[in-house]
Amino acid sequence: MLPALIPLAIGAGTAIAGAYGSYKQAQSDKANQEALLARQQAAIGDYNRSMAGLIPQHALEQQNALDKFSQDAQNYMNSPDRVAQWLNPNMDYQLAQVANMNNQQYAADGKMNSGAAMKSLQDRSQNLARMSWNDAFNQMNASNNQGLGHVTNLAGLKLDNNANIFNAKAGMNQNELNASLGLASPNPVNGFNAGMQGFTSGLNAGANIINAFRSSQK
Repeated sequence: MLPALIPLAIGAGTAIAGAYGSYKQAQSDKANQEALLARQQAAIGDYNRSMAGLIPQHALEQQNALDKFSQDAQNYMNSPDRVAQWLNPNMDYQLAQVANMNNQQYAADGKMNSGAAMKSLQDRSQNLARMSWNDAFNQMNASNNQGLGHVTNLAGLKLDNNANIFNAKAGMNQNELNASLGLASPNPVNGFNAGMQGFTSGLNAGANIINAFRSSQK
């Protein structure tokens, strides 16, 4: 009787020991999985905090760039007050030449001091002033357009550079998050359940061996 019992007892003990080992491994796997999930959640928290600081900073830098553009652009806006700096500096000389020509014309007819002479001089002087003003305005407008185009390009480059820096930083944050989430493993509950199934199977195997032995003794 005893010699026949020994192999059965050994088999049942081995099965139960295996079941216990499966149970302990399931517990270890579950703990490891939970620790991994905790690290992943921490990585997501770090990402959110980083982006929460990065986005307002980027918005502020873009606004500063736009504000600077607005200030710089004011220097290139057309204004009658700025036309004077573009007026021909020889304007007085040209007016004097017009007056001489007008006087000579009317002096030849003996009408230099007549109302017609004065009216002619006024018209000629106004036409010259109008032409000089228009020329000055056109020069100012061309210069302003060139300057405005320059500061517009600079503002565009600044905005693009800010966007590139933001995208690079955001990309680094995303890559770090992806690397952390790339460590993802199956759900720890599933791993634990698989271990418990091994544990249960081991116990059942041991019980079956014992039951078979008992049946053989009847």
